[in-house]
Amino acid sequence: MNAPIRILIADDHPLFRSGLRALLDSVADTEVVGEAATGEEAVEIALALTPDVVVMDINMPGLNGIDATRDILDESGDINILVMTMHDDDDAVFADAVFLHFDRAQLDGVLRKAARAAPVLAFATREGKGEEWSNRHLDLPRHFVLWQEAPLRDLLAATGWSVRRLERGDSRIGTWLQILAVRA
Repeated sequence: MNAPIRILIADDHPLFRSGLRALLDSVADTEVVGEAATGEEAVEIALALTPDVVVMDINMPGLNGIDATRDILDESGDINILVMTMHDDDDAVFADAVFLHFDRAQLDGVLRKAARAAPVLAFATREGKGEEWSNRHLDLPRHFVLWQEAPLRDLLAATGWSVRRLERGDSRIGTWLQILAVRA
């Protein structure tokens, strides 16, 4: 039997946290190890408990989910973060932190589906030259891609996206590209 995937839920809505916890508690091989209502709490709890995955809301009071994600990744390269958000209007943001685990062909399909699902795309991926292997213990793909800016921009354009902002951020485990794109 595999060790359960340890999950931290970070969202400022208590009802959403409890609903997600109930759902995850019903899934075999998962264990919710904590909850956070603010970005500051998410960073503190994530660094103290070192969960396998943090489910991170973008819009939280105080430190937002993007900055909390950056702070966690700056301190620990062993925590995976799934960024999510909900909006009441049609300007929903498709945000995902799993772009590392797709090669170019796989990511092409994901980006095309995303362009049909949402008008805005926000994600982060590691910068580098090519493919590497992960030493993480989760049942995620072991292979991941470190993207260079020009090929990533080309792929986004080819799949229906226009890059509005691309920023670099350094962390303990390398340089990250943070991308904001809109449907072309």
